Amino acid sequence: MAAPGVSVVIPVFNRAATVERAVRSVLEQSPPVLEVLVIDDGSTDETARVVGQIAAQDSRIRYIRQPHAGANAARNRGIELAEGTLVAFQDSDDEWLPGKLQAQLTARQAAGGPALVFCRQAVHEPGRPCRLVPDGVDPPGGHRRQLLRENHISTQTVLVDKALLAASAGFDPVLRRLQDWDLWLGMLRQRRQQVVLVPKVLVNVYRQPDSISEDDPAYYAALERIVRKHWPLLAAHPYALLRHLYRIARGRLAGAMPPWLFGSGRTAP
Repeated sequence: MAAPGVSVVIPVFNRAATVERAVRSVLEQSPPVLEVLVIDDGSTDETARVVGQIAAQDSRIRYIRQPHAGANAARNRGIELAEGTLVAFQDSDDEWLPGKLQAQLTARQAAGGPALVFCRQAVHEPGRPCRLVPDGVDPPGGHRRQLLRENHISTQTVLVDKALLAASAGFDPVLRRLQDWDLWLGMLRQRRQQVVLVPKVLVNVYRQPDSISEDDPAYYAALERIVRKHWPLLAAHPYALLRHLYRIARGRLAGAMPPWLFGSGRTAP
């Protein structure tokens, strides 16, 4: 199958040790991607040198450096510069598995219209068993409805029409957590968009010590902002809305109470 133009956006900040694996896993896909936009968000390590060495071997790499503004701003810059009709995302410490792009293009073609196509991922965390996300069971009501309840779609698993991204507000630069979920919820307002799962594990995700945690106060701040932004959408689904309001209340309470009340591992005084 001939591939339409696929642009892959990779934000990077001080990931010299892992960015080569991430980039090469994209370049080795078949059919080949149109371009790989590596948006360097002001790295101070050897990231530029590592990417430059790969770019010298493959003209599909476009290296763009910007002052440090965060991963959301970097992804938005990549979307703006992308020349493909489809956009995929990769994180600078993760790995696409062989066949990812082919499987997602096939699913996109079968959808017959604009779609958010995602795949399963294997999540590797130090000291924990590997997890497969999502779990492979189709959720009641489908993946659109599931997105109202929780985010089960990670950025590096996604292939999406650029037109859908252009009609959205992009990644919210204010959010430090849950920025991908915020974007997917915004896209759900476009009723013609389909959400399609490729039920194969096609991405390895390697969690770093600074990865998202639901114990992080920034997580609850992001959740509250997202609920406010998407209130009309969520209010039409009371169960999902109540679930999020409960989590926000729990997060606020946790911030005002001793940590041992919420299973932090500390003992009571």
